[in-house]
Amino acid sequence: MWAAHHGARHVYSIEASDMALVQSKIIADNHLSEKITVLQCRVEELTQKGTESFYQTYVAPVLRRESEEGKIVDTPFSIDFIISEWMGFYLVHEDMLSSVIRARDFFLQFNRQYGEEASLQLIPSHAQLWVAPMNLNVVKKKCFYDQYDSRYNKNLLPDSDSDDDEKKNTSQLSTSGTDRDSTRKENGIQFHCLAELEYQEQFELNDGAPVVYTIPPASLLHPGQVVREMDLLSLKEGDLDRIESITPHVCFDFTHLPQEAIEMNEAVLKRREVLLDGFAFWFQVSFTHPTVGGGNKTVVLDTSPASPPTHWKQTISLLPEELRSSEVMGVSRETEPLTVKVTLAKPDEAAEGVKNENRFYAISVEFSPDD
Repeated sequence: MWAAHHGARHVYSIEASDMALVQSKIIADNHLSEKITVLQCRVEELTQKGTESFYQTYVAPVLRRESEEGKIVDTPFSIDFIISEWMGFYLVHEDMLSSVIRARDFFLQFNRQYGEEASLQLIPSHAQLWVAPMNLNVVKKKCFYDQYDSRYNKNLLPDSDSDDDEKKNTSQLSTSGTDRDSTRKENGIQFHCLAELEYQEQFELNDGAPVVYTIPPASLLHPGQVVREMDLLSLKEGDLDRIESITPHVCFDFTHLPQEAIEMNEAVLKRREVLLDGFAFWFQVSFTHPTVGGGNKTVVLDTSPASPPTHWKQTISLLPEELRSSEVMGVSRETEPLTVKVTLAKPDEAAEGVKNENRFYAISVEFSPDD
């Protein structure tokens, strides 16, 4: 509807679920039914029928209506933009990008036959998959222990009629470490047992499956490296079967370990090292468009831990439990850089005898603990 309001000649909304019926009602309520056509189908159903079928079924009626209304349109009828929110966890979970690529190829063919091929743009137009080593001690303290302390102890401080006392109490509750611990002890209540149970359920009782969770920036042992960059206008569908890092290996140096992570781990390990517990994945997508005054502007959606939280969160692939429990993967600012090989691959349904109905990827991070 925003596209229609901002001057689009016509909009096609492709929606396979029954939400298409809701869309049609909302569109009608906003008097846009002649501007927007809702297609309740999968994009693959359109591509199977071919471009001529799409033209006769969905484009010709629009052209007839324009003619009847006396509109004179000099430009050919082209599909100029494909706008899709296809991103999943770790960018490609659910494999919706493959459907976008099929739609792109279909409408490029349509434009060659009926319009202008060069006009097609994709929003978003580019994507990056990122990875970084991470630590669970920081996650446990900041996301579980501290959250329980703050949630259940904030109203337990002695009442005070003094504004200064109130500000002092509020400040005390917003701090971490010794001040917060003393506040909890004064009130005689701590909830570490509940915090530990919730943490275990989230991170330890998942049979080794990746964990989707919003983690704090301090839990990252490196700002992150790009695993793969994608230009959606040139990306081939086959490129998505197996996604590997741009270079043979991704390298992480630890010279800028967060001080907060060092201090939290030192309290647990009694040494100035930070445990490497796994790897966090996130993504960026972007679209560059011309501005009114000339030049270009790039809009970026960033799902990293350092950015505002999104429903995509981050995807954490943990090291095997036996490796984590042995605490051998401790790193410091003096540790040699670590090189890893990152691979995301769709299951081979024929070879493995599985049907990938959830359209997931197997995530692999290979490295030698002795490096």
